[in-house]
Amino acid sequence: SFMVNNFERTIVLEDDLLTSPFFLTYMNNGLNYYKDSLQIKTISAYIEPIKTSKKQAVLLPVGTAWGWGTWKRTIDEIEFDATILLKKIIKLPQEKINEFNYAGENFVGMLEAQCKGEIDTWDIQFYTSCFLNDGLHLKPTQSLTKNFGFDTQGTHCKEFHPIHSKTTVSQIEIDVPKQLTTIDTNINNKIINIYKKQRLYDRFNYRKNQFIRIINRLKP
Repeated sequence: SFMVNNFERTIVLEDDLLTSPFFLTYMNNGLNYYKDSLQIKTISAYIEPIKTSKKQAVLLPVGTAWGWGTWKRTIDEIEFDATILLKKIIKLPQEKINEFNYAGENFVGMLEAQCKGEIDTWDIQFYTSCFLNDGLHLKPTQSLTKNFGFDTQGTHCKEFHPIHSKTTVSQIEIDVPKQLTTIDTNINNKIINIYKKQRLYDRFNYRKNQFIRIINRLKP
């Protein structure tokens, strides 16, 4: 709150992130170019390991917390009471709820878990508030950060992650266009497909492990 109250903006980094040499250039360009674009809620430095030759920033419906920046105007919109947010979400048409559960992720379930005290986080409230305010997020097409905290020492990430652990940090400068207004559907679909493929893989592994356990129990 000190940063946004005194400088109207902030850049947030956690201690388990690797950053590109061009991280700050990208972040400051985004914060400067879009400071008056009310629909743009955050500048994110991370993107999933998609395959693309594009080397510029795009708008997407979901941001990330692994190297990000925002303005006081966004922080002022955030409702941190998960109960209030959940009531608003479940009143939405099913199509909007599906949209809220981006890429098939169970964000409604995460919001419910926060309400029950089963998890203790802030980002689900942040994402939900931005979603309810029709927010978009600026993201690079080549990641400028990587989270190396996927081990047993992490607070929220306790194990190897099959998607995010594959991320590489870009060593080139990412162009930030000054007048983006719409979602890049091509890049958005690439991200959605990554998560869909991962869920199929997870289901296959779950059933395989179940089968192995059954076989082991049947052994004399």
